[in-house]
Amino acid sequence: MQKNPFGQRFFVLLKLVGIGAIALVLAIPLGMVRSLIAERAGAKDEVVRDIARTAADAQRLTLPVIVVPYTRKWVEATETIDEKLNKKVVRVERSEAGSVQFLPEQVALSAQPALDSKHRGLYQVLTYGAALKVSGRFAIPKDFGYLPAEGKLSWGTPVFAFGVSDPRGRAGIAK
Repeated sequence: MQKNPFGQRFFVLLKLVGIGAIALVLAIPLGMVRSLIAERAGAKDEVVRDIARTAADAQRLTLPVIVVPYTRKWVEATETIDEKLNKKVVRVERSEAGSVQFLPEQVALSAQPALDSKHRGLYQVLTYGAALKVSGRFAIPKDFGYLPAEGKLSWGTPVFAFGVSDPRGRAGIAK
């Protein structure tokens, strides 16, 4: 018995159309799942941005420095000759303010890194921190190593300065 070639082709075509229809029907839930994944990824990115706004950015530290302000006062005398050839001395009191900075001779830095997680709704975001211990030794010369050329020098109160790029990250400073 011979098979009808037209019937076989029709049967194969019917199978292909059925497979295509099933693929289209399955594409609908697949699209819905992709949409949900994109929505959740956007929500997680928003949570990360929100936590980043409230947290500190990457920190950059500067060496500790001791800053000693000073004021120097002196009298400047200028001699002038008028049209009658009389000498006249004009005295003007001048002053300048400045500061002298001292860097440490030795600095030691130790850190204890820590990982923390913050939660917002379904989402968990990892944040990083470190407890730092900075120690050093300063050598300050007599009269702060500054000898004015002339005048009277008065020193202000020394200040210990330590630079941090983003002060929101400073949890506390121990003395």
